[in-house]
Amino acid sequence: MDGNYGGTLMLRLTAADTVIFLDFPTWVCLGRVLLRVARSLGRTREDMAPGSPERFDLSFLRYVWRYRREDRSRHLAAVAAFGGRLIILHRPAEVARLVLGLSAQGEDGVSLIRRSP
Repeated sequence: MDGNYGGTLMLRLTAADTVIFLDFPTWVCLGRVLLRVARSLGRTREDMAPGSPERFDLSFLRYVWRYRREDRSRHLAAVAAFGGRLIILHRPAEVARLVLGLSAQGEDGVSLIRRSP
C-alpha cells in the first residue's frame, strides 16, 4: 500500500504482512514535493489519473509541513500495533540499501529489523 489515508489504515494493515514506514524529515518530504511539482507542473504524470495534471497545491504543502506534528504519532501507533514485519526507514540511504538488498538477494535474503517508533 502507498499513502497514509487514515480512514482505511487499519483495514489495510490487517491485509498486509509487511509494512515499510518511511519516516523522513519534513524538509526531505517538502523538497521532494516541490521538485515533483516543478518538474511536471501542468502535465499528468504516469502515476496520476488521466486528465489530472500536476498542480501547485498549497493545502497539500501545509499537510506535509504539519504531518510530523499532527498525524505522525497516530500512524506510528497504528503500525507499532501491527503484527507483521515492520520496517521503519528514516533516511533515503536506508531505502536505497533495502532496495539493493531485495534486488541482489531476493526477499528471503534480506535481514528485516523491527524497530520501535
